[in-house]
This record gives sequence, structure tokens and C-alpha cells, in this order.
Amino acid sequence: MTKLINSTYEIIKCYRTQDEGEFMSKEIITNWINQFNEEDREFILSELIHILKQRYITKNQFKEYLKKVFFEDIRELIPEEFGQMDMKEILKRIYFIDNQPAGKSQKAVIRIIEELIQEKLGLTLADCGKKDPLCYVYLDDVLCTGDTIFKGIEKEGWLNKNNIINPQKTNRDVLIEKKRPIFISLYSAHLLNAQKLHRRMDNENEDNKDLTITIFCHDNYGIDNRYDSNSKLQFIFPLEDEQDELITGCKKQIEDKVYAYCKGNNYKIPTGHFYRSSSTPKNETFFSSAENRNRFEKIILRKSIEIYNKANLENLRMKPLGYGLYTDKSFGYGTLVFTWRNVPLNTPLVFWYEHNGWNPLFKRHWSSYKKTLILRKCD
Repeated sequence: MTKLINSTYEIIKCYRTQDEGEFMSKEIITNWINQFNEEDREFILSELIHILKQRYITKNQFKEYLKKVFFEDIRELIPEEFGQMDMKEILKRIYFIDNQPAGKSQKAVIRIIEELIQEKLGLTLADCGKKDPLCYVYLDDVLCTGDTIFKGIEKEGWLNKNNIINPQKTNRDVLIEKKRPIFISLYSAHLLNAQKLHRRMDNENEDNKDLTITIFCHDNYGIDNRYDSNSKLQFIFPLEDEQDELITGCKKQIEDKVYAYCKGNNYKIPTGHFYRSSSTPKNETFFSSAENRNRFEKIILRKSIEIYNKANLENLRMKPLGYGLYTDKSFGYGTLVFTWRNVPLNTPLVFWYEHNGWNPLFKRHWSSYKKTLILRKCD
């Protein structure tokens, strides 16, 4: 087991150290894994290492991705405008939106882009977008429910704030008037929720069809839509076999909560999606084998339900396998994406929950919004 703990540490040792002054340690990993049944511990770590090699995003990886987007691919965003410009002039005509509260990932990502433009062009963010920007860029690391992005742009978010160049107008007014697009640049995006975010954005901008918002993310880090028959299921989505009272009781509890919420708000009662079909995924490419997927999912679900049953069950979005939307009738999204900066709330509780005696593997940094983002396309 020591070798597995050491291997896990080598992958995630940069967690929170570069930006927060906190640290990951072998002791944290040991304390976390020892909370599982002894016969499962080596298996869990072995399979987790297999997943982390695919889905743990380091700061350096993110920096290389931003370098590619903004120093190689940027001209493709607005080819008619950027095509003939040199790189320094292009960056000067981009406005980087900085609208998330302290503690959210956007601040850390913006620091990375500033490091890059200083290194390569000798510019600072203050030099970017100072006059008549040709586009606006919203940076973040991971889109899960999409709620953080929605809150950062829509409702009382950035679009409805006064424009710094034309303070008598809102940012929305300026973008529509000048036909300027917003590009949302991410490393990873939950494709199902990207579609839902698209619909939310459309609803908010029903009278402003000229407002263009485009999302793009790393080609290899999208999180599959669980309803797609060809999905690789790059997340935890358990089978229904051998479910006992612990699992069926939790399922009933979630169903009752969603039903009460929907009835109280006059929403249509959604279909439940607690279990995947035994025929999915068609080919196992994410876990080390189909058998190991089944075992890992069952262990994580059961332990997450144990944690969930001791948690604040008044929180309607919290579910054993991670946060979802209020109307999500499932055990949670089961997201398996981790970054050097934070772990999404949509990952199973076993990874980040830190109350009632549970020692998390990844201690989260908490922050919150007062209001609501959006998107149009996710390649």
C-alpha cells in the first residue's frame, strides 16, 4: 500500500500549493484511504491512480493549454479582425473578464494568463482591452453545472454592469451595439450541463439574439453526456445490481426531495437517472476494466451515501455523488475531474467533504456568489 500512496502523492502533490500556500501530503492520502474497508484500499488507490493520470489537471498543463489558445489558435476566433495583426496587438484588443469572487478559480487562471503575456510579450492585463476591445474572454478551469459561469455573467453579473469605457452603458449594451463576442475558455466542460447552460443563456437573452457567446475547452477533457448512447461515461454512474437498503433508501429520499421541490415550483417532475444500463459504456476506455468500474462505482457510491446521510440534507443540490441542479433526480453527477486549484462540488462526497469526522482527499477552498452565466457552443 505504501507504494500506491507514494504514486498517488506524486500525481497530486501540487494540489493547492502554488496558489494557496497549503500542501498535499502522504499523511492526508493515508488518512483518507484508511476510512475505507481494508479489503478495498489497495484496489481504490490503484484505480484512482489510473483515473488521476487522465483527469488531474496541473497548473503547468493549464498554462500550456492557455498558451496554445491565446498564442497559436487566437486568430481563428475572429479571423477577419485578428488575421493580419501581430500577437501583441491582438492581446491588446482582448478584454479579460474578471468577475468571480475571491476564492473562485477565475482569479488563479487570470494570474496564469498574465504570467504568459508578460513572459512572451512584456504586457500586463492592464494593457489588454483598454480601448474598443474586439472580443471579451471569460476564463475558468472546469464547467460542471455551469452555475458559476451563469452567475458570473448573467442576472446581476458582468453583462449587466456598467462598461468601463462607456460607463453610461452596460456591458451587454456595448457588446450588442458593437457586435462583440464573448469567448468562454475552459480546460474541461461537462457537455450535458453545457447544453443546459446554453438554454439558460438563450432564455436570458431572448430579446438580444445579437449577443454571441461561445464556449470552448480542451479536446481531451470534455465530460461526456450521460444520455449519449456512445458516451464513454467519464464519471461514476453505477449499475442497479445488488442494491441494498442503504442505497434504495437514499434513492427514495432524493426522489422525495426533487418531487417536493418541483411541485412547489410548478415544475415538471423529471425522469430519474440513478443507474446506468449494463450495456454502457459500449467499450470501457476510462476505467482500467469494466469489472473494475463496477466495483469502484459501488464502493464510492456506498461510502458517499454514508457521508451524505450525516450531512446537511436541507441542501437540495447536494447528493452523494456530487452536487447537481435542484431538479436532478440522480445520485449526483459523479464527476471525476480534479485540478491543482480546487475540486468541483460535482465530484463524489468522498473526495472533498470535510465534516462529521470525514477526512477528505482534497480539501476545498470555499466561496460563493450572490447571483448568476451562459454559453452558446461547446466544441
